[in-house]
Amino acid sequence: MLRILEATAKVDEALLVGRAAAQLQLEKLGDHEAAIETLERVLRAQPRDETAWRLLRDVYLEGGRWGAMADAYEREGRASRSDRVREERLRQAAQIHHHHLGDASRAAALSGGILDMGDPQCFAIRVLPPLLLELKREADYEAVMLRVPQIVPQSRSAAESLVEVGRREAARGEREAAIEHFEQACVEFPQGVAALDGLIEIYADEPQALADVLDRKRAVLGQTPEALELRVRRALLLEREIQDMPA
Repeated sequence: MLRILEATAKVDEALLVGRAAAQLQLEKLGDHEAAIETLERVLRAQPRDETAWRLLRDVYLEGGRWGAMADAYEREGRASRSDRVREERLRQAAQIHHHHLGDASRAAALSGGILDMGDPQCFAIRVLPPLLLELKREADYEAVMLRVPQIVPQSRSAAESLVEVGRREAARGEREAAIEHFEQACVEFPQGVAALDGLIEIYADEPQALADVLDRKRAVLGQTPEALELRVRRALLLEREIQDMPA
């Protein structure tokens, strides 16, 4: 049958023969290496043959060959003309590298590629940040967090990512950058208070700016006990400001 595969001129016929040969080698002969070689020939003739890729992955899965399986997923993804298939296959390759091979660096690289594709399933923005922290790539971590609002705008996730970066900047003494990202978080998710809490910390020694942020937070909280506490705090702040005024 392999000789038929080599002699077949028409690609479609060659693919059919090749698949049949590989299945024969697997199911009747139990010869995995021969099946892999046959499937690789099929894929050289037609790099986007989904059946051949599936059969190849099945061989690797049965043998527990996770590295080869991840490579097959990645190769299929890069050969595909479909953005959906490409994203799915790269995502599957990244998961194998992370969970089965313990290769955080390769998983991060593949996830970064998915992010560059627009991350349609929001996979990269969930998986990539912790991978980058694990790899101690702090600057890359913050850069990815700042891309979250582009992927899921006007969302809690967008605000949380901006608050995370803002807190890190505040801890480094990067005041203006922190303020900018806290304010952007307020725009992305007006119902949240985490960004306002960040601003409250920054403006702790600036009575007027602090008062304004306290008012904003009270407006978000509505008729709640915490809102009442903020009202009292605001009044005490005003009283202190009056007392500090020159006579």
